[in-house]
Amino acid sequence: MSETPMQKQWTEMKKEAGDCILFFQVGDFFEMFGDDAVEASEILEIALTARHKEKNTQPMCGFPIRSAEKYIAKLTKNGKKVAIVEQITPPGKTKIVQRKITRIVTPGTTFSDQVLESGKSNFIAALFAVENDIAVAFAELSTGECFVQNFSHIADAVKEISIRDVAEVLLTPEQFKEYSEYFNYFSGVLSRHFVPDNTERFVKNFFKVQTLKAFAIENNGTAIAATALLCSFLEDTQKIELSYFTGVSYRTNKNVLGLDIDTIKNLEIFASNSGDKNNGLFKHINYTKTAMGARMLQERMIQPFAEKEKILEEYDKNTALVDFPDLLHEIRNSFKNVADIERIIARVSTKRASISDFVLLQKSIDELDMLTKKIDTILVDITESTGNEYREGYDGENGKKDQKSVEQWRKWNEYCKQLLH
Repeated sequence: MSETPMQKQWTEMKKEAGDCILFFQVGDFFEMFGDDAVEASEILEIALTARHKEKNTQPMCGFPIRSAEKYIAKLTKNGKKVAIVEQITPPGKTKIVQRKITRIVTPGTTFSDQVLESGKSNFIAALFAVENDIAVAFAELSTGECFVQNFSHIADAVKEISIRDVAEVLLTPEQFKEYSEYFNYFSGVLSRHFVPDNTERFVKNFFKVQTLKAFAIENNGTAIAATALLCSFLEDTQKIELSYFTGVSYRTNKNVLGLDIDTIKNLEIFASNSGDKNNGLFKHINYTKTAMGARMLQERMIQPFAEKEKILEEYDKNTALVDFPDLLHEIRNSFKNVADIERIIARVSTKRASISDFVLLQKSIDELDMLTKKIDTILVDITESTGNEYREGYDGENGKKDQKSVEQWRKWNEYCKQLLH
């Protein structure tokens, strides 16, 4: 039996999608055919039927489009990739309805709240190596974070990927053969992708910059290639400009305490030895009020500072918080009402935001604006105290405060104002 025009479309889209399960729009439904249908029906627990029952039977299954996000989330949780094929012309306007792949969702490129944990990053990484010069680029699609690191041993690169609990790792087809054995205990997904031509130009175009000097990777060939590999994949899967990615930062582990995955497990930093996340150290000390704060705390616990000057700098910041309980109280109360701004901005930038996202974003901005004004008022009240003595109640001992703490607050508040505007 010869293929119908729609079946030819599906065949073409399937070739383009590669190892993705194809969600093929037919009217108000997404349909899956062949091996995709068999695999998906088992994971999604939906009925498997057949097309052309008399002969050339082809398995198929489907569901209403309105249920798509739920099923995409379930497949990506199971390590699968999904290519969304949508109708781009209305029925009846052309001989056959035109369709195209509008986005691809993988474990490392999901925006689904059903997959993402609010206080946990969902990293995707790309590894590129030239002999013992290895680079790994990391990105968090739902927040716009992007950074790259170099390693001299593949084992160190894999260790860094493991401690960040990366959801997906990209390798070129050639290096997939060479390095995949090092990921035997990797819980995420390994994917193949090609490095774009002229990697430096690609990275510049992606971040809309004239030079890579500001990113500290200007003459770092492997770091540029890893970043290009990663950004190319993000661009190919999202099918939209990712303008909220403003740059890539270069990181080293020189000034942090390098913990390996075994140490993190043995110290029960994120989960107990039995795997219970509610009994890990992170759960017991995480008093952050926002999802963004929780992710930052997690990053600090993965790589604690090892440099004395940096530790003292952070200690001074905490001292400034404790020194002024009124200010600290205002911040904690305000932060309770601040939504996950990073992820909302990412959804807005990729045209996936809902009405509630815009409402939450506006409320969060208003809350932070009010907070900066409150801090200004309290700081004026403190500094206007005669003879540089601070009013009693700000200090239980002698009524004086370190001017450095006040300046710390001023700098922080001015920075917040700049962000808001």
